[in-house]
Amino acid sequence: MLPWQVRPYRREILADGIALYSADRSPKSLVVGFCGRDHRLFLSVGMILQTLDHTRFDLMTVVDPAELHFDSGVEGYANSLVELAGRLSDVVAARGYSGVVTYGTSMGGLPALRVGLLMGADRAVAAGGRFAWNIGRLLRGEKHVGAFDLLCRCRKPGKTEIYAIFSEGHDGDVESAERLAAIRPDSRLLPLPCLDHNFVYEIQKARRLDEYHREIFDLRRKPDPAVLRRSLTKRSKLDPRRTFYIGL
Repeated sequence: MLPWQVRPYRREILADGIALYSADRSPKSLVVGFCGRDHRLFLSVGMILQTLDHTRFDLMTVVDPAELHFDSGVEGYANSLVELAGRLSDVVAARGYSGVVTYGTSMGGLPALRVGLLMGADRAVAAGGRFAWNIGRLLRGEKHVGAFDLLCRCRKPGKTEIYAIFSEGHDGDVESAERLAAIRPDSRLLPLPCLDHNFVYEIQKARRLDEYHREIFDLRRKPDPAVLRRSLTKRSKLDPRRTFYIGL
């Protein structure tokens, strides 16, 4: 399929805030995307789908309208993050996916890691992931703050590969990545040469979003830090592999 052709994904609404994009029911990998506060994965769903191989990947997007870092699950679908992981595991089993990658951006980054661990996903990736400021949440009287975080050094490493991709020039992102590394030493940090929190947008402007997605979602190999860093280098306008994006 040529890069400029529209990918034949179809959307299925599983619940409010839960959408599944698939081209067919053949065995493939599922990418579970935990959105940030803008209800996107740093970019529109259309841009992301246009750079995925529809024969190898389905995409599920998960939104938390309450903006509680998915601690209370997704209203009307799951009442907690643990229940959410169970419901998503049921979808994986029912559809016979051969592999699972949990992926989250900004507010959804750390929940993607937590749910990935609970599901026993093959890979869990946080892009610009941020920890919740629980002190502020407690001072506001919010009652959903748990006493235990799944991202804890006390948990034994499992089969799930944990990655944190972040902008090395963004202080907040660097701080969150270093905190993650301290409490989960099995995490792999992948800093990118960018100043912006939304480094994925910079990759899209460089016309390398397809390379970025292949690198983090392809379970046949480990993400290559050098390839990811190169994804921020702009392609030549004459490159015949360039992708034309169509918003959905």
